[in-house]
Amino acid sequence: MPKIKTLIQQLLSKISEPVKSSGNRADNQAIRSYLLLFLDWLKAQGCVSQVSTSYDIEKSDMYSDNIFITHPGQIPFDINFKMEGNIEKPYRLLIFVTTVHLFEFASLVENKSIGGVPVPENWPKDAWSYWDERP
Repeated sequence: MPKIKTLIQQLLSKISEPVKSSGNRADNQAIRSYLLLFLDWLKAQGCVSQVSTSYDIEKSDMYSDNIFITHPGQIPFDINFKMEGNIEKPYRLLIFVTTVHLFEFASLVENKSIGGVPVPENWPKDAWSYWDERP
């Protein structure tokens, strides 16, 4: 994971460099284009089996309402990585988005949630049986 994290950080930095060095702000169309480029790159990686995000990247006119509610804006990507032994592990990548700095790496952590709701550390694998057979 550290190597993957470093690659993602380097790519985000490379994508953002033209905006940072020019001193200009990125508009919603540029943000959309660069997000699609990044998403395509993620999907093309051999260690990735699936990538999704809760934002509809195709609808750039909605960005100011969705991405920039907080500052910096935050976009989560849910990624399933292929691990040794054909095991898939879900991770959540969070990137920060601003019109001045474009993209910055925020975090890459194992996704321990069900439908976006955090799961307690000792939560059973078979949650339904937990309700019938409580300890």
